[in-house]
Amino acid sequence: MFYVQTNMSSNDLIKLGTQFSKLLSKGIEQDRFPRDGQGQGEMINGVYYLTFDLDDSKESIRTYIFEDKK
Repeated sequence: MFYVQTNMSSNDLIKLGTQFSKLLSKGIEQDRFPRDGQGQGEMINGVYYLTFDLDDSKESIRTYIFEDKK
């Protein structure tokens, strides 16, 4: 579990989240990496992981950002 410390109040965080969700509804693009087909599930020492090719994912991120390829 991760913990984050901030000087923002709970109300400020809620307002920020509300503003962000309004931005998303206006058409901000988003994606996820690795993309479908770039990884596979693998059981390692009894734990299920998504394993993927790091270089392939880096290239997908680079082309998404700099060449606007979806």
